[in-house]
Amino acid sequence: MRETPRRTRVARVVGPEVELVWVHREDREPGTALPAAELPAGTVHAFLHGEAGFVRALRRHLRADRMLVPDLTSISGCRRRGRTEDRWRAEKPEWKAAIAAEERTVTAG
Repeated sequence: MRETPRRTRVARVVGPEVELVWVHREDREPGTALPAAELPAGTVHAFLHGEAGFVRALRRHLRADRMLVPDLTSISGCRRRGRTEDRWRAEKPEWKAAIAAEERTVTAG
């Protein structure tokens, strides 16, 4: 699945066994269109990288609500709104520790 701001498509090279789903958020905030989207049938692999605030909420949704397997997902906040790259790099270990604690809660529950 790929969330895009407009109804545009960028060509992606994928194999015949891959279904790439485009989710158009239109005027909604980033990260708000994916929770309402229907996941493809079968085994879902997710690659979700973006602004840390909405990535964290989407991570929780995909892992806790949609029960995606952690080994089949790559989910990371690669930037933070209002932060320089250096400041975000300095803060990211603490953010990752909070995510790990949250993951333990999800898997234990």
